[in-house]
Amino acid sequence: MDLSQPYHAMLNQIEPPLSNEDIHEFASRYQIILLKGFLGDLLPKRFDSYFYDQMRWMRDHGIRFWRLERETGYGTQKLSQNNVNAIEKAIRGFHNIETDKRIIVVSHSKGGIDMLESLLCRTNQMETEVAGWIALQSPFWGTPVANWVTESRLFNPVAELLLGRLFNGDKKVAASMAVETRNEYMTRNSQAILELIERFDILSFASTSAAGDASIFRPLRFAIDQIARVPNDGLLPTQSEILKVNDIPCCPHIVTEHLDHIYAVLPLMPDGQARSAVLHKNRRIRIFTTLLKIWMNNRKQG
Repeated sequence: MDLSQPYHAMLNQIEPPLSNEDIHEFASRYQIILLKGFLGDLLPKRFDSYFYDQMRWMRDHGIRFWRLERETGYGTQKLSQNNVNAIEKAIRGFHNIETDKRIIVVSHSKGGIDMLESLLCRTNQMETEVAGWIALQSPFWGTPVANWVTESRLFNPVAELLLGRLFNGDKKVAASMAVETRNEYMTRNSQAILELIERFDILSFASTSAAGDASIFRPLRFAIDQIARVPNDGLLPTQSEILKVNDIPCCPHIVTEHLDHIYAVLPLMPDGQARSAVLHKNRRIRIFTTLLKIWMNNRKQG
């Protein structure tokens, strides 16, 4: 189900996407776990601004949340299968504190394929605790950028140094997000993915940016435009970010334009332009709360 039209209508309306009643219902019934994207856990926690605006908004509105950090065993530089236990432990531990509140996972980028791996491996264990999942800009079907990094004589040694030595990660992570690898994975698990859709309320969110958009990913976007020739957000092809089976979207999804890969989750202004920080913060919160409302409107479980 393509929910792009109601998403944009809600995003651009004058009224806030979530009413006070919506916020009260959400805070009383749900709690959120946040999963960062690739290389998202490199900065010390005091300087780490991943999901910063969203976390402040949730704190201000009494919505319980937890962002997985390195000390939990979750690592954004680890292969997805190595994060399964940490994600399951976090979900179970978080849910056990307030058993009347089910979990909604909000993931960004590689955090989405980590969550998909976790649901595929622990479907039965997570079903009682997890109500749903909102996947922001996840490389379900891979990205040519990963291919270029792993196949390039220049970038491959750099990736090995940074991921394998300096950042205590796994140099195979980039290769795991290559187009061919992800296509094989998604095809092999297609039936299991369809079963997940029946058991969890899942929403995938994809974005694209155009040549005239301000973005710190402009050079990469230009390269993907010219070489791969597919719509993209500067790092990922837009169609890669939609959860699909047999090339058909299998869960509610949204596609939005003029949004690069990290703007929605990091307090950055496009190209570092000296625009109003408040304006950009409000836009990020508006995107986030609109996605929560769209998820609430389309949940099957009530």
